[in-house]
Amino acid sequence: MVSIIGFKLTAYTGGATSTPSVVDWLRNGLPAQLEPRMRTAFDIANPIAEAESQLITQAFLISPWKEMGSYRTPAQML
Repeated sequence: MVSIIGFKLTAYTGGATSTPSVVDWLRNGLPAQLEPRMRTAFDIANPIAEAESQLITQAFLISPWKEMGSYRTPAQML
C-alpha cells in the first residue's frame, strides 16, 4: 500500500492518526483487525495503479464523490 498510495493515505485508510503507525505496521506486521480493511484497500488500489499510476490511484481515493452518501471519498469509505 505504501508504495502505491504513500504513508499518509495508508495511515488514513488504516485508521491511524499518524505515519509512524504505518512504519510500525511495516516493521511488525498489521494488527489482525486491520488486515481485512487493508486487503480490501489494496485490492482496489493495486489494479488502478497498474492500469494508470500511483498518482491516479491516490486521486481516486481522495476525490470527493457526491454519490457516496455519508462518505465523502472512497478512502473514507474504506
